[in-house]
Amino acid sequence: EDEGPLSLTRLGTDFTPPVEEGWYYLRDCPSGYSLINSTDGLSRGTFSHNLQRCHKCDVDNEYILHPNHDECQRCPPGLYCHGDETYEVVVNSTWAWQGDMLLLERCTYGYEVYFGTVPDGAEQECRECPRGEECTSDWCVDCTLCAAGRHKPSHGIEACAVCPEDHWSHQGATNCTQCPSGSWSHRESTDVMACTCTAGYTGPDGAKCEVCPAGTYKPQTGDAPCTLCQVGFWSRAVG
Repeated sequence: EDEGPLSLTRLGTDFTPPVEEGWYYLRDCPSGYSLINSTDGLSRGTFSHNLQRCHKCDVDNEYILHPNHDECQRCPPGLYCHGDETYEVVVNSTWAWQGDMLLLERCTYGYEVYFGTVPDGAEQECRECPRGEECTSDWCVDCTLCAAGRHKPSHGIEACAVCPEDHWSHQGATNCTQCPSGSWSHRESTDVMACTCTAGYTGPDGAKCEVCPAGTYKPQTGDAPCTLCQVGFWSRAVG
């Protein structure tokens, strides 16, 4: 009478009935181990009875999602790995299963997704935005250039800052540029042409301004010329 399949357990590992007389087939490995039973060193290659084993993943440098089907994966810089457990380095970053590895889908405020140069996912991580770039969303994939009129001088998660008065910047600036001598601009100015001569100075917008000579005056900002003092009036001070 058929008594059903043989069940054999050894050192916590289960074996199914023999593939053929005298042989046993490795069925399950414990958590944190990779099942190997082929000439390819995997569980899905050409079966080899003599190569069957449970391979322990490097606790701190590898991880595995499905012990009986996957191989150990190198732990990327964006994760802390401990066998079958992983924890994100950047809190609130999002990882998803893709085959036998974890794929970084998004980062959080101030970071961007970096996949690296190798196809096995071993270099994935959330990287802080570089100089002149930011990501101000809670769902960050790529950092974007600072808008004109803003700047970011250093690598980090901070947002781009507004340029102060008397300064301007183009898109992606790492620093704000001061207006030419004698000129002035509003906060968050986006071009040197926003720099206009102050009262007492004259010249074209965006260029160095010259002080009004004695006997002339200019009461307003802009590119207007200095005006001669009216009869009966005089100006001692230059400008």
